[in-house]
Amino acid sequence: MWLLIKILEIVYDDPEAGGGLETFALNLSHFLSRKGFSITFLYNKSYNKNKRLKSLPHKINKIGLGSKVFQGFPSFLNKIIYNLWIYFYVLKNRNNFDLYHINGDNGAFITTIKGIKTIMTWHGSSLLAFKKRELSLIGKISLTIKGWLEIFGSRRSSVVTSVSPSLLKYIKKVSKRNDIILIENFVDTDRYIPANKTLKRSKLGLDQNKIYAIWVGVDAKRKRLDFVISLIKAHEDIHLIAIGGTSHYYNSSNIKLLGYIQEDLLIEYYQASDIFIFPSVYEGFSIAVIEAMACGVVPVLSKAVAESIPGLIDGGNCFVADNDNDYEKILTNIERNPTLLKSMSIEARKLAENYSLDIKGVKYEEIILKLMYHTNCA
Repeated sequence: MWLLIKILEIVYDDPEAGGGLETFALNLSHFLSRKGFSITFLYNKSYNKNKRLKSLPHKINKIGLGSKVFQGFPSFLNKIIYNLWIYFYVLKNRNNFDLYHINGDNGAFITTIKGIKTIMTWHGSSLLAFKKRELSLIGKISLTIKGWLEIFGSRRSSVVTSVSPSLLKYIKKVSKRNDIILIENFVDTDRYIPANKTLKRSKLGLDQNKIYAIWVGVDAKRKRLDFVISLIKAHEDIHLIAIGGTSHYYNSSNIKLLGYIQEDLLIEYYQASDIFIFPSVYEGFSIAVIEAMACGVVPVLSKAVAESIPGLIDGGNCFVADNDNDYEKILTNIERNPTLLKSMSIEARKLAENYSLDIKGVKYEEIILKLMYHTNCA
């Protein structure tokens, strides 16, 4: 048995806030904590714009850095300031932790501190996202700086992991190293499970005779909630449930905007839904897609999202839209043939089981132990 290993898990938002990166880190921390590791979160308390949606186990601690004075700063300045805070915090407390887990561009500077062991996980690429989005000047500067931080950290980190095969190729190219480890995103398939739709809809006050589409996300612009709303409005028999960053949009007869909700309730809305509609312009590997599939919900995805998740089969366990016109065709087909979803739902759950927390979490555990005991992690 090894000695207690103390890990500093570095994220941006409060780990209980429910963003994709934070959800990944929180799920992993649940797993590692059960395995006997000591976990402490480090996050930017000057950001923290989301409500608390998830619960932090009592064994896991969190430390907020920063000041609300910086809340009005442009995002790229806030990101640089936060990374400097992380650097000086780690420099001062380097003897309190055995390992540092850098998530995305959060903590890149600590890879220059001699004698510490780091794992950096890429959840996506800011520079790849930059190429696929229409942005303001500030937005372009922000993503460029974030992209530079990702590359800077990955060239110096002890170990680098990628959440998707497509992202892996890019990381190898920009980091100039071939030892990048692929570990796809994961979901707790013991919590995210299919349930009786009739019972769930009755509990949630939903119409038993409608087809329900669900959209989940923080960044409504990148994940194209406006497009989803306009699309669903044209279909009387399909209702939309939108969860997350919905504050700039409005409810209508078949559009239900819930904003941020607790995780247990999110799971129930997944379980009550038929399809998960997600026309995002860019994703590293969307946890929300796998969450939905684990609950038996059939995803309707953009080609960009589908390409990032191995095992997706158009017409088998999901629908893939090559362009915006395809979404209309897919929804019309579902309206006319709703029984299509029954077998696809089963296949969606099967794929999600390949991305279970227990399967993927073990891979991180192995990396940590190898890194701590000086063996090759690749």
